Amino acid sequence: MTDHKTNEQGMIPESLSEYISYRDGYRYQLAEDYCIFIDIFHYQDIETESITLSKHGLLCIKRGWACDGPSGPTKIACDIMTILGCIPLVGRIFKWHKKKVLETIMRGAFIHDALYLLLRQELLPEISRLFADKELKKACLKDGMSKLRAWYVYRGVRRFAGYASDPKNKKRTYHAPEVKGIG
Repeated sequence: MTDHKTNEQGMIPESLSEYISYRDGYRYQLAEDYCIFIDIFHYQDIETESITLSKHGLLCIKRGWACDGPSGPTKIACDIMTILGCIPLVGRIFKWHKKKVLETIMRGAFIHDALYLLLRQELLPEISRLFADKELKKACLKDGMSKLRAWYVYRGVRRFAGYASDPKNKKRTYHAPEVKGIG
């Protein structure tokens, strides 16, 4: 007979919940910790549960952190290639092409999304958005993206992504099953 008051390690959980809490809008998850020096310097170190940014520009993103990846035309193209990748015989071609499209933008997308999260949490000043966008372009070029595509990716985030860094647009927390009076 199982003792329901303890878990496998013999500890009593602090609380048992009748629901889960989650956030929507994430497509990709980091499989390993990732660190890079970037050209954003802050007067103090920033540390969240999943992201750290030293005052010397060392950005570290912890394994398990999730982001929505590239947006705009790249997202649409990848969604189409995902669907076409299910076609027998020719599907492998679309899966290969999707991998090629993503490999020049994915690292930049993770860096960019991490920096935008720090902006939404008001841990970085608003002016840092310009530098976050430049870091995206720099990473894309370093990873082999053409100058033309990197230019339109950069122009796209400059023109259309401002809402994503706005503190008013923090990701909403949902509960399942829905709980009245929460969230």
